[in-house]
Amino acid sequence: MNQASTLTWADAGATLIMLLVVLGVIIGLAALVRRLNMRLPGANGPVKILHSVSLGPKERLVIVEVGEEKLLLGVTAQTVQLLQTLPDDFKVKDKQQLQSSSFAEQVLQVIRRDR
Repeated sequence: MNQASTLTWADAGATLIMLLVVLGVIIGLAALVRRLNMRLPGANGPVKILHSVSLGPKERLVIVEVGEEKLLLGVTAQTVQLLQTLPDDFKVKDKQQLQSSSFAEQVLQVIRRDR
């Protein structure tokens, strides 16, 4: 009766090996998902985030493209507000060009140009 209730080193080793196998399967599946670039349904929808900049801990300016239209949105923890519809020729520069002029400066230039 005492032998049935005691764990042996073989039992502990088998349990550890099975735990490592399960962890390996989880890590393998995560790597497979990342490699195949699987995304949630709707991730390739009509709305694309072109650029985003943080203004504070919970505030952001975001440029999104909905179909052919580009929108400047103000996003807070409570609301999303349309600030301006951007012109068709508005382009988001690549990262090297963005370092020379800040995102806020670009937005101000577009707003001034529309007035």
